[in-house]
Amino acid sequence: MHDQRAVMAAVTAGELEGQGLPVVFFGHSRGGVTVLLTAGRSAGDTTVPQPAGVVSASAPASCSSLTPEQAKELLDRGYLVSPSARTGQDLRLGRVFLAEQHADPDAHDLLKVVGRIDCPVILIHGQNDPTVPAACANTLAEALPGTPRVEIVPSANHVFNTPNPMPPDVPPTPQLAQLLATLGDFALECRRNPSALRA
Repeated sequence: MHDQRAVMAAVTAGELEGQGLPVVFFGHSRGGVTVLLTAGRSAGDTTVPQPAGVVSASAPASCSSLTPEQAKELLDRGYLVSPSARTGQDLRLGRVFLAEQHADPDAHDLLKVVGRIDCPVILIHGQNDPTVPAACANTLAEALPGTPRVEIVPSANHVFNTPNPMPPDVPPTPQLAQLLATLGDFALECRRNPSALRA
């Protein structure tokens, strides 16, 4: 979240490209949680730049899905080994993100925080996501104010049927193409008529 706010501030100040244009947050999986938290915590704060919209893809409906046993192991040992089903790598999950949640649980209550978001939101999820259930999109939508758009992409998995890493010369899968088209259309609409999206 600190990184995202720093980038947003740099764009607003003209240090990065895009000054004067509406900025749309996009995040996938845990990144989707990050953009939702950032927008919710920043809502109404006139001291920080505000997003014109938020697109969250394949996001969980909470900040942590760890069991109490996993959480204890992570905090005691300092890391958990998390095998990636997509790349086959053993990834290490550090304790910092969980320690932050324990230090400030209210700020990490995702369903409560998203209730403060005051810009348009689209929640996109794969119908066949084995990593984060598609029902999470509906759970988030119920917690958001207004009528957020929920798009469940047929036959899509967690990464919209895209290999990781994606070869640069391979066209996007139909599921990824749908995600990209939705993101592009939403960003253009935020640029053209942001007030209509808030209605």
